[in-house]
Amino acid sequence: MKTPRAGAGPSTVLFLHHTSVLGGAERSLLDLVGELDRSRFSPIVVLPGNGPLADSFRALHVPVRYLALRRITRTLTPWALTVTLASVLITTVALTHLMWRARVRAVHANSMSALIFARPAAWLMRRPLIWHVRDFVPGGRFVRISTAGCAYVIAISRAIRAHLQRTLHVRAKIVLIYNGLDVEAAVRAGQPTVGWASFDKNLKVVAMAGQFVPWKKHAVFIEAAALVHRTYPDARFVVAGGDLFADHPGYRAELEALATRLGLGECLTFLGFVDDLPAHLPGVACLVLPSEREPFGRVLIEAMAAGRPVIAISRDGPAEIVRDRVDGFLTEPGSATGIAEAVSRILADPVLADSMGSRGRERVGRKFTLDRTAARFQRVLDAALTAGNARGALTP
Repeated sequence: MKTPRAGAGPSTVLFLHHTSVLGGAERSLLDLVGELDRSRFSPIVVLPGNGPLADSFRALHVPVRYLALRRITRTLTPWALTVTLASVLITTVALTHLMWRARVRAVHANSMSALIFARPAAWLMRRPLIWHVRDFVPGGRFVRISTAGCAYVIAISRAIRAHLQRTLHVRAKIVLIYNGLDVEAAVRAGQPTVGWASFDKNLKVVAMAGQFVPWKKHAVFIEAAALVHRTYPDARFVVAGGDLFADHPGYRAELEALATRLGLGECLTFLGFVDDLPAHLPGVACLVLPSEREPFGRVLIEAMAAGRPVIAISRDGPAEIVRDRVDGFLTEPGSATGIAEAVSRILADPVLADSMGSRGRERVGRKFTLDRTAARFQRVLDAALTAGNARGALTP
């Protein structure tokens, strides 16, 4: 975290997010805010309530405020639409009051739900609005209207940028800023407290990490694990992650049943949500991310920073991170066979695995660092604030 210096006061920037859980998008926001130059920018974070994300921001000495934000889904029933509109109206009043009192100069929305809440308040207060797009958001008139008021839209990958241009017809300036990682802190000191730390060090551990949502394609990983297990019976497989929003209550049970049917037994372990995931990654043989429509793939750069080879699909965000047969392997979507072949090559050749891991660490240190991400983001903030001042933004 940057420390303030004497001189002109910093510009207050309000960061809005719709949840206080701590997933990949939230970790990226936390890192970004923590890396801001506090002599130039003073952050305030608005969340729907207390939780791990709020605790983490307070640990960085970032002020946190609570407003009645909610996840906005695509449900179009009259009742759901009425509740959403009422919620946006109530939040707009509270948010404009907060922006006035805190002398907010710019607003950052970290999700589509956050954008819908932030748009009216930013318009009323004539403050520049920046939307950080971390997912393949659905189209629709409501979203297009919201994007029309953005000073800048930040895409975390070329795939997201193309999606915004093709699906939402975004007219605001789209800026590509990859997520970044503090490489030196990516693998924290100390012993992991859960999960594969209990495995024999001689075992080869193949890991997957991701939220428990169907598009992450956990079933493909399990099917690939069953194929690898035939050749490498001493290999162990771990799945880290949980259903953070309780959207898929039966999903894990389905996956456990699949693992049982495929005869994996104790060879595969479901760890649930793992808070200290980076601490585990140096001990894995490789990390697999089989998800489709992956906007970026933060866990990939975490594993690469830990010096481990990675396996992902050859499309969207992962294809912009991983160089096939250089840092790891890229496979066709949905191909358990392709993943199994890639894992087997890594398990069979430790020299190849270490070489890929070294090149991956070098790539993250050159292209996906947090200071690089923060520097680009702060240039966007500077441009938005300059444009806002030129429009004669209201001042409290």
